[in-house]
Parts: sequence; C-alpha cells; structure tokens
Amino acid sequence: RDLVMVLDTSGSMDAVKMDQARKAVKHCIDNLRAQDRFAIVSFSTNVRKYRDNLVEANSEHRDNAKKWVDSLKAGGGTAIQAALDEALEFREK
Repeated sequence: RDLVMVLDTSGSMDAVKMDQARKAVKHCIDNLRAQDRFAIVSFSTNVRKYRDNLVEANSEHRDNAKKWVDSLKAGGGTAIQAALDEALEFREK
C-alpha cells in the first residue's frame, strides 16, 4: 500500500496539537509493513516534503522520517491547498 500523510504545522497548531499530530504520524509510520511505501507533506506558509518520492517503509526510512517529523515546528500561515496538491502528485510517482 502507498500512504501519503499531510501534517498541519501552521501557527494554529499549539504545543499540544503539534505533539498530538507528531504522535499520530509516527504511529502511522510505525505500523507500515516493509512492502508499503509512504510520503509525508507538512504545511504552514510553505509546503515541505520528507522526500520527493514515495519511499519504502524500511527501518532506515521509518527512523529518518520520525526524526524529520520531530524536527517540525508550528508557525506561519495555512497553505492547505498547496499541500493537498503536492500530496495528490504522489499518485503519479
């Protein structure tokens, strides 16, 4: 299966909400099977991607992705449309 996760990191994500969102994404990552692929898109004023393509859910990518998620900070605006557009582009990759 392919899974694309979209994470709001805008200023409205206070400390508690951001912590809950991080935990939810990391839970999803932890429950992927080795044959799965995944992507993560975060958005605030700008859109950021963990990687440009779907990646295999091997232990290295899972560990690195969780570290990347932990590094995300809340702040800025809410470019949700741009984030959803980026997420949909993974269907074609």
